[in-house]
Amino acid sequence: EKDPPPGKKWPRVFLVDCGLCQNLSPEEKRVSEMVLTGFAKWNDSALTEALWAMGKDGTQREGLDKEKMHATISDVFAYYQPCKGDDAAIVGRLLESMFDVARIHKLQFEPG
Repeated sequence: EKDPPPGKKWPRVFLVDCGLCQNLSPEEKRVSEMVLTGFAKWNDSALTEALWAMGKDGTQREGLDKEKMHATISDVFAYYQPCKGDDAAIVGRLLESMFDVARIHKLQFEPG
């Protein structure tokens, strides 16, 4: 893929299979790829769309605010993007923050 901008590095993404497996539908695979791409490219809009699409039938529940969720994701990316140091540690903290985003915005992920 395209090289990152000068002075930037693409984060490394590690997936660990902890024995909890299921077959994904083509749509679940597509959305999962969107999530990983959003992280890898620091693309807050793409990540917001992907997380939103993980709800039941591609929609989230009433009462949730997609724009607020996008703003929170943008803030998290803005906080971590300039970080230097151990890439694995930064990615770990970023992912942990994304779990916080999911909790704050009451996202529900339901497999098909």
